[in-house]
Amino acid sequence: MEMRVALLYLSILIYSTLSAAASADPIHGCGGFVEASSSLVKSRKATDAKLDYSNIRVELQTLDGLVKDRTQCAPNGYYFIPVYDKGSFVISISGPEGWSWDPEKVPIVVDDSGCNHNEDINFQFTGFTLSGRVVGAVGGESCSDKNGGPSNVNVELLSHTGDVISSVATSPLGIYLFKNVIPGQYKLRASHPDLEVEARGSTEVKLGFENGVVDDIFFVPGYELRGFVVAQV
Repeated sequence: MEMRVALLYLSILIYSTLSAAASADPIHGCGGFVEASSSLVKSRKATDAKLDYSNIRVELQTLDGLVKDRTQCAPNGYYFIPVYDKGSFVISISGPEGWSWDPEKVPIVVDDSGCNHNEDINFQFTGFTLSGRVVGAVGGESCSDKNGGPSNVNVELLSHTGDVISSVATSPLGIYLFKNVIPGQYKLRASHPDLEVEARGSTEVKLGFENGVVDDIFFVPGYELRGFVVAQV
């Protein structure tokens, strides 16, 4: 009799365990690939280092930007993030400083059909940064920043045929930065409505398969000083 009761309890326990496992929600996951854009692939030379995507991070975030999980890409660009909850989320990508992405974020929905219906969520690496500085004439004890530069100088990135590709304004330190630039040959041009900007050296630049920094080729030799003369009565 005791043996039958024990077997009955054991059968109930096994049935309950199997039922719970069968009714539990399956674990879904979001995955895909990171790859270079076709323009980047065409610009890459045989002597350039092979792209390694293992230093690229992909994150699963809430709609408010809270990170729920993250993973590193495999060297070939593949990634996979398990998702334990259903709902709406965001997949975002980040990598080496200066690299540009398309897209940077992808909204997703996790439900019974999986993560975005189990479709791959892919990202493209599209370009590098090209940066430099416009140097301003400084001097005197009253000048607190000896390494500063003029702000709001318009710097243009031109193709080898002279077409404007992009334009940016310099920061308060005279820094300019172009994003999402494809490796190749370019020209630079700088101007300001109230300042004389001199080019000392060649304005032609070459961006390799990496972020580029331009030598100090633009200079502002001086500034205008304006004021009023008033009569005291």
